[in-house]
Amino acid sequence: MNVDVIKNCACSQFEQLAKSAIENIKERAGKKGQFLNWIEVLPNNQLKNLDNMVDLVNKAKGNYTDIAILGIGGSRHTTENITKLLGLEAHVHFFSSVEPISFERFIKSINIDKTLFLVVSKSGTTLETTVGYNLARRAIQKHTGNNDTSSHFVAMTDANSEKSALRRIVNSGEIKLSGFVHDDVGGRFSIFDDATIFTLLFLGISKEEIKELLNASLDAQSEFLNSDIEKNEALRLAQFNVKAKNTGKNKHFVEYFGDMFQGTTLWSGRRSLP
Repeated sequence: MNVDVIKNCACSQFEQLAKSAIENIKERAGKKGQFLNWIEVLPNNQLKNLDNMVDLVNKAKGNYTDIAILGIGGSRHTTENITKLLGLEAHVHFFSSVEPISFERFIKSINIDKTLFLVVSKSGTTLETTVGYNLARRAIQKHTGNNDTSSHFVAMTDANSEKSALRRIVNSGEIKLSGFVHDDVGGRFSIFDDATIFTLLFLGISKEEIKELLNASLDAQSEFLNSDIEKNEALRLAQFNVKAKNTGKNKHFVEYFGDMFQGTTLWSGRRSLP
């Protein structure tokens, strides 16, 4: 949004610019390669896909009680945010490092026999995720005395094996089960992509509760695509920020109070949408 254009403008001028921006976002919906093209598309897709996700969890869970996420950035923080908010953190663990001492501490903190590992990377070549997977695989082989670790992992990655090294690992049989990181959904926006939905179902959130979350997401997205500023909290915040910027207030702080928001601070640090 052009701050100079808005500077000292009347509210009606801001409203016109806001309406134009909203229409631009609406036009991107579902169009391949367009930034934010997932708005109102991904949640609807996931509502249709929910039975498949339930089946995937049922196939993967077995005797596992805990889940460990191997991923970095949005591939981790989206899930970390919502599990913390919902009070589910006791049975979910995260690793995002290439440093071996950190991994040794991590692997000692979990029960390998009771922990399913979820490997999350769109490209399958993310350094931290690749290192985490290889270290976890070797640790499981050493612990079980079995080179076949395929049932200990689930992968979330691109559907196309030409684009994803992790998909090629799945196709080889090294990992048995997998879901998808959908096209054009950046990690910071992927809170309702397969990885997080899989994790929530694994941790005991019901299919009906997932539906409620997805429908609430659609309601929020509908609000944020409303060009009426009085009915759109996102536009009201944008208007506030522009006015603040034009009066010399260049810093914007968002404070979260309470332990439940620890994951939110990491997620919002990725500049994710509400």
